[in-house]
Amino acid sequence: MLVDAPGVVGAGVWRGHADPVVDTRIDVELDVPHPVDWEEITVLTPGTAAPVPARDELAVSGTVEHCGDDLVVALRVADSIVLVETTGRPPTGIVGERVALLALGVGVYPTGV
Repeated sequence: MLVDAPGVVGAGVWRGHADPVVDTRIDVELDVPHPVDWEEITVLTPGTAAPVPARDELAVSGTVEHCGDDLVVALRVADSIVLVETTGRPPTGIVGERVALLALGVGVYPTGV
């Protein structure tokens, strides 16, 4: 399915029981199924272009709210938090920075809200 929302654009895998209605706004949770290496995460400084998703990818951009020792990063995406497992070493001072990443096979789960 195609996703187009603030901070999220591209293809995701619908995980709802019924098919979504085209052009309908739905509250969802995202499940990034695989860890993303910090070398594949773009820090969005002024003049840095966000990555463009390929056919089966979902682009997620947001502000790093937390980056723990467990390598799980919490991204503020619009009014939501998206948790992403990472590998590698995060840049020093990454909390508070805007970042973007690409992910394959992201699950899109309706919340019912």
